[in-house]
Amino acid sequence: MYSLDIADCINETCPWSGKLVEADSLTEYDGHVIGFRNTGCRDKFESAIRHFREAKALRAARGRFARRSHDTEGGAAGRQQGDFSRPADRESDA
Repeated sequence: MYSLDIADCINETCPWSGKLVEADSLTEYDGHVIGFRNTGCRDKFESAIRHFREAKALRAARGRFARRSHDTEGGAAGRQQGDFSRPADRESDA
C-alpha cells in the first residue's frame, strides 16, 4: 500500500479549519497529496468528493437533459414542463 507523505502535501493549512495540517490526516485528490487538520476533516472531504462523483455518474447515466425534481414542479426560472428555451428567447417570442 502506498503511504502518503506530508512532505508531498500541497497545502499547509486545512481547508476546513484553517489550522496546520497533520501527517496522519492526508489524502490524495486529483494526483496531489492534500492535508487536513485531523482525520475528521479529511473524512468530511472524502465524503464530499464521493458524493459529487456519484452525483456526476448518476447524471451522466440519466443523460444530459434529465429532469431535476424542481424542473417538473415549475421551478427552473419559470419554465413550463418541456420548455428548454432560454428566458431571453421566450421574451422575444411574446
